[in-house]
Amino acid sequence: MSLLDPEDCTRRSQILDLLSSYRRRLVLSALEDRTPTPLDELAATVTARETDTPRSRVTDEERTRVEVSLLHAHLPRLQAAGLLSYDPSELTVTAADMPLSGEEWLQMPVVDSIADWETEEDPSEFQARS
Repeated sequence: MSLLDPEDCTRRSQILDLLSSYRRRLVLSALEDRTPTPLDELAATVTARETDTPRSRVTDEERTRVEVSLLHAHLPRLQAAGLLSYDPSELTVTAADMPLSGEEWLQMPVVDSIADWETEEDPSEFQARS
């Protein structure tokens, strides 16, 4: 496969898009082991990390807002990628076998840079020159 193979580029693009969300990376970093984590606890942990406050100071309103975001936007995408599983009957989230663990998910400056980057070149022009 060539570096510019459309299928390979599409897959890489999907992965970068998935990991461009700091909240999704926080979720993955919070799920270090394969123990089911209650959704409300996960939301409280993510909220505390995002706001740089102790978990004990996270309000129910803040936690609920993040929980809804996780439930409707982030967990489905992470589950579809095979990085976790969500059990709606138990309201728990469980990590899958993952290539990184803990803080490694947060140390991804290339993802942040790519998410903010806008190219001035048309990718088809680049491919034509290769």
